[in-house]
Amino acid sequence: MLAFVAILGPGFGAIATGGGGDAVPHSIAPTTVAWYDASRPTAITPAAPMPGVGPKDALVEGLTINTALLPISLPLPTIREVTAFTALQFKLPDGATPASLTLHLTGLTTATIDGKLPSGVTPIACPATTAFKSGPQQPTSAAPMYDCAKRSTVGQLSGGGKTVTFPGISRLAAGNTLSVVILPGSLGLERLVFSAPGPTTLSLLDFSTPPASSTPAPVVTPSLPASSGPGAGAVPPVSLPPIGTISTPAAPTPTVAAPAGRPDIKALAFSKPDDRTERIRALGMLVALIAVAGWLTGSERRSKTSATDVLGIGRFRSTRTGPPPLI
Repeated sequence: MLAFVAILGPGFGAIATGGGGDAVPHSIAPTTVAWYDASRPTAITPAAPMPGVGPKDALVEGLTINTALLPISLPLPTIREVTAFTALQFKLPDGATPASLTLHLTGLTTATIDGKLPSGVTPIACPATTAFKSGPQQPTSAAPMYDCAKRSTVGQLSGGGKTVTFPGISRLAAGNTLSVVILPGSLGLERLVFSAPGPTTLSLLDFSTPPASSTPAPVVTPSLPASSGPGAGAVPPVSLPPIGTISTPAAPTPTVAAPAGRPDIKALAFSKPDDRTERIRALGMLVALIAVAGWLTGSERRSKTSATDVLGIGRFRSTRTGPPPLI
């Protein structure tokens, strides 16, 4: 039995574990962690003690002044002095996308004070454009270059004031690498001390394609209740196509109807009108027209009598057409 397992080799282990590839983890730790002290321009400058910062901690510190909010407005851009910043780099698994970056606060920080101000705790994450090495309190000569002009995301105080989360961190990733720097962003003084990042620092979303299953689709045989009558027989099994396959129905055969015969055209029968009825109707219309013409002629004669004609009295009321009578 052991010899048989040895012959099968790794394939037997794959079958025993389900045959699938490695699943994408829910979160990962950074591969490179560093923070840089602006008071050390080069490695020759000795590192000054940093209160509240442990040997494995990371520091973000700076002063931001908005000149537009000063009592006396000055025509100057916002003043931002970075005295310390942190850099992190992650190697992303295949098929994974960063969801959010979470850092835990520790040591001596201003998060409690800044969280009550209108500006809040708002550190800025920007993509690092050059490589860097791990190490605490490194000189700025070893710091990576970064660019906040095109892409950046702002951190938010969460977890009851004990963590800072950067949502939308995926916009800063480049391929399978996420390399960022964390800068101070709040108005006034901001000092954030982060504990050593762990395996839950960067949460991931799994967008990998699951492997295709080699198990054939089961054959479904529908069963119908047995018939007790004569001629009852077994129902033949019906095989359904595997799940995920697209079945294309056969194109229907067009049916061309036979040409119909020429329909018979029958003449329509019209009834001959009654000539006598038509003559009587025409005669009545003619009589009516003559009556209307006579009425119009009499009306025209009566209208010729104007208001200036001299009329008589009694039997002489009509218009005088001859010599006056002798009285």
